[in-house]
Amino acid sequence: MRFRFRPLLPAALIAAAAVVSPAGVLATSDPEVQTEEEVIGLDEWRAMTEGRTVWYSLRGRHWGKEHFHRGRDEATFMTPQGECMTAPWMHNDGVFCFAYGGLHCFRHVRRDGELFAIPTAGGEEQRIVRIDDTPLSCEAPLSS
Repeated sequence: MRFRFRPLLPAALIAAAAVVSPAGVLATSDPEVQTEEEVIGLDEWRAMTEGRTVWYSLRGRHWGKEHFHRGRDEATFMTPQGECMTAPWMHNDGVFCFAYGGLHCFRHVRRDGELFAIPTAGGEEQRIVRIDDTPLSCEAPLSS
């Protein structure tokens, strides 16, 4: 099944991203762990992901994969069940927001040599397992 979401008003995306603006380097709030996180900026994220597929895990299990389309600020996310959603995304001050049926905003950070997507509205962080050139196909399989 393929879902296609039309872009929200660009002003709505900008306003939502402006509400959450992180610093360039952050420390965790847990007093036991003081690991620095380096926020990944727009230029670096584009260089890593444009035309490529990002693989996410949540609690050690495959969470989904997301293809960042070349030449436009649009991505397609595929769930582990094979459902696809395509939506625009935007960046403002270290925060990436995606309009997948609602607005979902994340900071992309590097911590201890690994990459993470951290939701700005709470929720669990997603580990970025890999970024590669694997094509993302949302077409239904052929049947005979």
